[in-house]
Amino acid sequence: MPVTNWILSTFVLNHLVLINASQTAIQTLTSVIKAQSAAILIHEYDSIPDIKPYDNCVYYCGNPSNTSVDAITKWLQTLPEGSIVLFEDSDLSPLDPTKLSSSFTSTRLDYGAGLLILSTPKTSACLSPLVQTSKNTSDTEHFLFLEKCKFFADYWATKARIALSEKTKEKNGLINVQARFLMIETLEKEKIISEQNLKIDSLLDENRDLMSALEQAQAREKEWLSFSQTVLQTQDALTSLKNFFAQPRNILKDIARVILNKNLGVFVPSLPTPPSFPLQSIPVSDHNTSDIVCLEKEEVEIYSPATELGRVVFVIGDTEAEQLTQRCTHNAEAARLAGYTVRLKSCPEIGPDDIDWATILVFYRVEFSDHVSIMMQIAQERSMPVIFDIDALLCMPRLARSESVSAQFSSLFSEEQLETYFYTLWRTLVRASICTATTDTLAQTLRLDRPISYTLPNIYDVATWQRGRNNFREKCIFEDNSSVTLGLGYDILKNSIFFKSTSTTIASVLQKYSHVKLRLFTQGFSDKNTYIEKYFPELIPSIDQIIWQKLDSNNDSMLNWKGVDIALFPCPTDNVYFTSQSENIYLRTALCNIPLITSPLPAYRECIEDGVSGFLAEGVEQWHAALVKLIENTKIRHSVGLNAYHGCLWYFSVQRQAKFLKSIFESTKSEASSCQEFERQIARKSYRAKSLPHIVGCDIIFQKDTLSPSDVSVIITSYNYEHYLLDALESVRLQTLGALDLIVVDDGSKDFSVALTHEWMQRNAHRFNRVLLLRTTYNSGLGAARNCGVAYAETPYFLPLDADNKLLPNACAALLVATSPMTAYAYPMQQQFGNATADHILGQSPYTPSRLQAGNYIDAMALIAKWAWAACGGYYVNRAAMGWEDYDLWCSMAELGLQGTHVAEVLAEYRVHGNSMTSCVTEQGDHKHSVITLLEQRHPWIKLVQKNVRTTR
Repeated sequence: MPVTNWILSTFVLNHLVLINASQTAIQTLTSVIKAQSAAILIHEYDSIPDIKPYDNCVYYCGNPSNTSVDAITKWLQTLPEGSIVLFEDSDLSPLDPTKLSSSFTSTRLDYGAGLLILSTPKTSACLSPLVQTSKNTSDTEHFLFLEKCKFFADYWATKARIALSEKTKEKNGLINVQARFLMIETLEKEKIISEQNLKIDSLLDENRDLMSALEQAQAREKEWLSFSQTVLQTQDALTSLKNFFAQPRNILKDIARVILNKNLGVFVPSLPTPPSFPLQSIPVSDHNTSDIVCLEKEEVEIYSPATELGRVVFVIGDTEAEQLTQRCTHNAEAARLAGYTVRLKSCPEIGPDDIDWATILVFYRVEFSDHVSIMMQIAQERSMPVIFDIDALLCMPRLARSESVSAQFSSLFSEEQLETYFYTLWRTLVRASICTATTDTLAQTLRLDRPISYTLPNIYDVATWQRGRNNFREKCIFEDNSSVTLGLGYDILKNSIFFKSTSTTIASVLQKYSHVKLRLFTQGFSDKNTYIEKYFPELIPSIDQIIWQKLDSNNDSMLNWKGVDIALFPCPTDNVYFTSQSENIYLRTALCNIPLITSPLPAYRECIEDGVSGFLAEGVEQWHAALVKLIENTKIRHSVGLNAYHGCLWYFSVQRQAKFLKSIFESTKSEASSCQEFERQIARKSYRAKSLPHIVGCDIIFQKDTLSPSDVSVIITSYNYEHYLLDALESVRLQTLGALDLIVVDDGSKDFSVALTHEWMQRNAHRFNRVLLLRTTYNSGLGAARNCGVAYAETPYFLPLDADNKLLPNACAALLVATSPMTAYAYPMQQQFGNATADHILGQSPYTPSRLQAGNYIDAMALIAKWAWAACGGYYVNRAAMGWEDYDLWCSMAELGLQGTHVAEVLAEYRVHGNSMTSCVTEQGDHKHSVITLLEQRHPWIKLVQKNVRTTR
């Protein structure tokens, strides 16, 4: 097929005649001609046509075994000049081209199914690379061209075998899955049958009870009938007595005398007790039952997700890519959170139903093919956007060289195979309407071919975040402070040349600090010491300080960073492939609070503040200085790791990705939406966090961690509030939410708050998943104390609670239920208490961000997502203007488009007293003026309506 395609694309033809061709050949050659948009007429025949031959024609013949050699030879003699004849099967021993007329030249291709090519002298010159003649081509050119054809044939044959193997593997997997589902269904049916049998037994028991009750009722009924007859007889007797009493007195005396003399007993009937019936539920009629079912269905619809914005199909081209999960699974989850319905399928699995269903196609590393061409053609006809997604510089054929790409590719493919792979990716790229890439550098490179290119970084999911935080929490509890472990960010076998640039510096550090260990990752080999002696002899004096760890299946897996104190990522900065690499190493290490020293690649320069959230080192001196600083100073190591963690929480979050993906998808719907979304994208700029949160130093007074997961941390900040503190602590203990963390930050109190809290925590630590008592090194102010508590929180959400306020028991649970993955914060209503005149309900206004322009109406006591706090740079820290830290946070979230939600339920109590910070500090004249000035500088759009009096909360 590659040779046939080359011929059709090389010559100017008028006709293509297909004789006894296979269905595959017909479809393939027809699609090639349509792709060229050439005016070529296609004719199909079952046998050699008995018609006048065509001019400028290519004849493609299937297996001619049903036609005699003489008939074929006779037919060939009738063909005019300029004709080319292709026989699909070259095993035509009866047909000897040398015995044909001298007007034909020929060649055979014996690989694959085989091909016999015949051409007239008029076309032989054009076929010179293919048809060997002494006049028009050399033996070398002929040989090289045939070898190239053989390479393509082998390439496609191998690819077909791989596809068949994958299809068989997928089919077997599908059979296994179906078998598993059948087993599950069988178990479920058996369970249902068992439950139904139990119900039948229960109904039979109830039936027996009812029959027994019925028998008792019938017996009682007989007793009542007997009693009724006795009553009637007694009534008749009494009537007779009454008549006797109506007689004269003497007669009565005589009767009485007779009765007394005979000692007659008086009949008093015993009254039987009324029959008792077992209590039964009132049976529901069929009509009522149907109403209930309908109501349940309506409730399901009410609580279903928001109206879908579109349907996105993620088409996976490279199913073996290391970043497949990040580029497809994670982005699909982001699209779902943005309001889109999503499907993920490998490219061969995409069928017409998927294209009909979709409104957006996203191609990840998809090589161009006829299948892809058809998909793109249908998408173009339906004005459906096609987005090409790539995570490495793999779509530039000129870069398909072993010295340009990573060891991952150069060790698996030849340069010719790489060039083919890069070229087919490029063909998909140039036909897409939009491109997305992992870094700004890569996106800028793609704009050479596709001007509309966006940066969508690799992101983390909940599971990755949880593994990173577990690594950090375990390290805090079980850390061996006697040693410091350095960890290399890649497999040393594949990238030894990159490590060589810093191995001398690291060797000198190991020799200087005997407590420092070096962890090297590898897929595993037998003699590691020999490897060191051969490639890194400078490390021989410190060979006992080297720890070998087998690399996990994914070389950036969180398991590889467990126990590492300092991460190292030396790599070339002058390689075009590496300069477009993503920040994966930073993301993984930051989630574990591990400071990273890296070469200054463009993506790392964007996300790392040098010396603050990591170190950018180039050259021996910078690497040595960074290593020494982190090894010798534990506080700097802790601070840099913490800043790295806070720096990645927003930019690499699924929430940010969801908002940005929505903007990209919506921009494709119409000119108006494109204009609106571009305005939003310009306003957002890079859409990174406003700044790193300001975290002050503190001491850990008490801590207990069960290392179990939890969703909410309640953070109590206190300054000289020992009289109210126990009320706040008890209100947290009584929360109905089971798994709960508690962090108390004492901001340098001078009373007995710390001792009181310490004693209470020791008594009640068993109630919580994690408890922590922190004390700032000096009185830092409200914003600093809150940031300190949030920095130590290990849950997705936190709830700040001032020490003079209280939570109602259902507060944490109700607020958590009200959130979604895209919710930045949820705030409740609060009941004032503590003063006879203070009985107002606070926080009754629904969430309307534009209302913040006039003043704050949301209290600080809200459930806040930690990623949203990090996006805003935390609470501001300014003792000269403290008091409105919560208002500033809500304003920052509004600027980033982060959504709050109102819970219309009283879930907390707000204490009103004369010693509160609001009364003693915030509302004082000069201080309040400083607060307002600061807020107006930070958020120029606010227009406060009550500057001289306290704003309504």
